[in-house]
Amino acid sequence: DLHPMVPGLDALRPHLEPFWADSIDQRGLEGFESQSYPPHAPRTVRADWRPQGRFPGLPEMQAWLDKTGAAIGILNPIYGVQLIFNADMNRAFTQGLNNWVRAEWLERDARLRASIVLPNETEHAVAEIERLAPDRRFVQAMRLVMGEIPHGRRTHWPIYAALEKHGLPLCLHAGSAYRHPVTSLGWVSWYMEDVAAQQQAFQSAVASLI
Repeated sequence: DLHPMVPGLDALRPHLEPFWADSIDQRGLEGFESQSYPPHAPRTVRADWRPQGRFPGLPEMQAWLDKTGAAIGILNPIYGVQLIFNADMNRAFTQGLNNWVRAEWLERDARLRASIVLPNETEHAVAEIERLAPDRRFVQAMRLVMGEIPHGRRTHWPIYAALEKHGLPLCLHAGSAYRHPVTSLGWVSWYMEDVAAQQQAFQSAVASLI
């Protein structure tokens, strides 16, 4: 479970459709970092993975694979494209994120595999599965465990049918789109409370799927 960090929207720009690449400047977008994984929080990136003056990247990932002797590493990019409410914009930036992972990571080390990060809307998620599943370096599809609608609801079933068609598992990763409070008691005050709330989210997701 490896997390390639997007150093900024400029990194995604070459991998976006032209209209959405232009929207970065037109909308004054600064980034989609999520409070689930604050870029500078100690829990987000190990201290020995933080090179001076830049985000950790492929060299750090390769050094870890070399050190551990791991034959395969699965990339699960945690970048807040799920936080985008506009469905078309959400689709475009999720697609751009997946394109970035393929071009900047998968193409540069044969040991790497990746998750297909899924857009929020069901029809867009199915389309992204169909687009990327033929590339067998994508070995699963990923959603955040806390979304807008419980994972077992019928609206998601076409996604699961597409995954079954291509023989891909679903990965539910810790994190939230923050459409609703992360606990049944409302919003939390501290980052560690958010981390602890993830276990309740996974329990709810399993119950919903069953």
